[in-house]
Amino acid sequence: MVFQQDAEDENLEVEFLAGTGSEDRELAAQSWYNLSRLHAARNRLEAERAALARSLALRDNSVVRQRLAGRSTCVVEIGTRNLGVQPQVVSGWEGVCEALSFCFPGEQINSKEARERACVECSMSAAEPDKSHGCAGDGPWTSSFSYMHFSYSTAWIAPLGNERFFVSTTREGSWPAICRGSSSPSWEQVGSLAHVTLTTHDMVALRGRSVPQGDPENGGCVEAPETVGHGVYELGTGKLLAAFQTSDGGVGIRVDVTGRRVSMQGGGCDGHMPLDGSMRWVPSREGDPRVDGKLSSP
Repeated sequence: MVFQQDAEDENLEVEFLAGTGSEDRELAAQSWYNLSRLHAARNRLEAERAALARSLALRDNSVVRQRLAGRSTCVVEIGTRNLGVQPQVVSGWEGVCEALSFCFPGEQINSKEARERACVECSMSAAEPDKSHGCAGDGPWTSSFSYMHFSYSTAWIAPLGNERFFVSTTREGSWPAICRGSSSPSWEQVGSLAHVTLTTHDMVALRGRSVPQGDPENGGCVEAPETVGHGVYELGTGKLLAAFQTSDGGVGIRVDVTGRRVSMQGGGCDGHMPLDGSMRWVPSREGDPRVDGKLSSP
């Protein structure tokens, strides 16, 4: 497989990604290499570097090493590409309700009713209304709503004190009949930080096939392996402090609140990212006391 097609082709990235999931290591490595060429053509230099590193991790190759040109062989891609999560900090349950579009700006509504509207569980049916669960307990809470075409919205709501809330909404689910991929967020609170793990599964129609594809004989989708994006945010402000993307579970990751960093281990990624919004990668050094080797799997 050789990169020869137009870099502006939006389907091309998913087609190359699909090849990276091959059990044939040589084919997967070549797919990552082709993907690196595509990223380079689009001036995505960090995405290019990470794709080359993933290609090299599957098999040694002098051309790949030459194109890396001494850059890091860490298989994690640093940055916000494909993260697609934009949390906000709001005031009161009225603010939460408005952020989820259940209340209108300026609407006269009390806190109790706003909380009931905002805290719902998706019925998983366009014909059935979502039911309120009221966000019982101390939180954080999850709200799911607006089912349509095998997908729905999901919101993560974390209380900050003084009637302030951290709110993030993502569309979740998929519909293979029209080659719509999936997105699935998972949030955790780590002290004063919020860590989201966003698993995506891209999908596009086969070339020359129409969408929607109600008839399987006339359709079919190109499916890419899952990718996992991570974002670490400051709960009190919603500020993004660190972001990165992985393609498998081979790298150990730990959010370190005390050290203000995300530590990583494995996959050529022994080191850390400072939690300062700089999106910098700091490799570990032998004997460096800042590096903690006891990391959990992502």
